[in-house]
Amino acid sequence: MPTFPPNSSFNFSCAVVGDSLYAIGGFAGLSENAMKMPVYNLRTNMWMEANQIKGLREAFACGVIGGRIYVAGGFCRQKSKEKMLRSAEMYIPERDIWCPVASMCQGRSCCASAVVGDKLFVIGGYGAQTVLRTVEVYDPAENSWEQKTSMPRMWILAGCASVGTKIYVVGSDIRAMDRQELAVFDTQLDSWNKIGLIPFNELVSGSKCSLWGCGVASVGEQLYIAGGASSYDGGGLNTVLVYDPGTEQWGTMRQMHSRRHCCAVVTIYH
Repeated sequence: MPTFPPNSSFNFSCAVVGDSLYAIGGFAGLSENAMKMPVYNLRTNMWMEANQIKGLREAFACGVIGGRIYVAGGFCRQKSKEKMLRSAEMYIPERDIWCPVASMCQGRSCCASAVVGDKLFVIGGYGAQTVLRTVEVYDPAENSWEQKTSMPRMWILAGCASVGTKIYVVGSDIRAMDRQELAVFDTQLDSWNKIGLIPFNELVSGSKCSLWGCGVASVGEQLYIAGGASSYDGGGLNTVLVYDPGTEQWGTMRQMHSRRHCCAVVTIYH
């Protein structure tokens, strides 16, 4: 895969539609590329450009439903302040246009999001004044948001991914950032269950690091957690953890070539 375009952003999200991988939003500083969205084509093995989201948006929810990309929430930088966002947008790839859709009930950033069926679930995150426990779900057919059962506790979220009709959420208590936990939200029952601590230190040679800033994705029936933050030098991690919900077993994969923090992860079936 060719190198990601120069002067690209961070705090962005990724989405796949057909043969194209979209790198959406984020903060690109004063770069001239800030108004363009990098798009990687799997067939040509080349990066191209498309129209970026209409407003500045970082650390937001993102998902693909019916060949459309939906983004919601996040924050935008305004001089020395950060404005929390409720707004949401939809991207139509074949027309290369972004359209506004219904706003969320609450503004939030650094939230976790996943698609189950034909709905986008947005979980937790930072509100204007506090860490959020609330869950919202967007229905494109109705262009409306609905609130679901909140998380049992306030978590600093690292990410989430769906396996079947369940969403697996990686996070930690705000008072114990080095103790990552896994919980599952059953979208059919609208209920939460705590799975327990993620045995990171046991899996990765006893290192004391955090999964904050990791990427979470599912492939088939398994959950993958890539990257994170090192407590030794503040850099990223190159680790990849694997969780099998069927057996409730943890494992590791071959390490990534580079250390990554605040990375975007997406699954491509090709």
